[in-house]
Amino acid sequence: MLFVNWFRLVYAAVCCKASGGFVCLGRAGAELQSFNTWLSLVALADGTSPIVVVSCGRNCSDGQCASLLKRFPRLTRILLDGQAVTGDLPWPDLQVKGLESVMFWDTSVCDLALKRLALAVPSLPHLEIFGGQVTDTCGDHLRLLTHLRKLSLSRVAITDGVLSPLSELVRIESLDLSETRCSDAAMKAIARLGRLRHLNMSDTSVTDTGLAEIQHLPHLESLFIENTAVTDESIFAIESLTSLQALAIGGSLITADAVESLLQRRPGLEIARDPL
Repeated sequence: MLFVNWFRLVYAAVCCKASGGFVCLGRAGAELQSFNTWLSLVALADGTSPIVVVSCGRNCSDGQCASLLKRFPRLTRILLDGQAVTGDLPWPDLQVKGLESVMFWDTSVCDLALKRLALAVPSLPHLEIFGGQVTDTCGDHLRLLTHLRKLSLSRVAITDGVLSPLSELVRIESLDLSETRCSDAAMKAIARLGRLRHLNMSDTSVTDTGLAEIQHLPHLESLFIENTAVTDESIFAIESLTSLQALAIGGSLITADAVESLLQRRPGLEIARDPL
């Protein structure tokens, strides 16, 4: 098994060098006995191509991630994965001002780490956090990311308070606040994001009151309100979203009759009735 994983990593690094594609080091890398072996294999790439780096918690710490990332001065996308990662990296030393995307999946990322990231890469357009230790304080740091177009803060302990500073990010086109403590008050702030095209509020405390707040968003194309207390009363608000193309309502309180009525008036609307 170790030989197979070693071969995969060598092959991935060589492909990166040859094609200018992405290298993704995931669970196979975590099974290597030595992080230094992994690091030397990744170094086979010439450092001139965009790299996607997946950090696995079993073997990687923040320091090890930083050592790896320093080898690639033209990074455009980073995916950090694993509980051992807090994201508290020396971002200025990494010289990653050209970053287009940073993703934290099931890490221990915290507010301080996001502050340092925002100060180092204020032009970052894409940030995803799925799980972590961030709080409402992160909003004060993320407001520095004035070029942000896509933001996911999912499965973290944030509340409506995070939206006050985030509503200043007028370039936001995609926002995911699923599985958080956000409620109708957050929707009032979201209504100020005039460029918003995609919104995920599944598994939150949003109700019909919150849906009424966003009914005039002119560019909203997709709306996820699965496992919420939204009822048939929101059908008018949903119908008012003139750009809406996709709607996910599985686990909500919207009835089949209301869905059929909506489809009669908006026949081109795609509606997912079962939880995704």
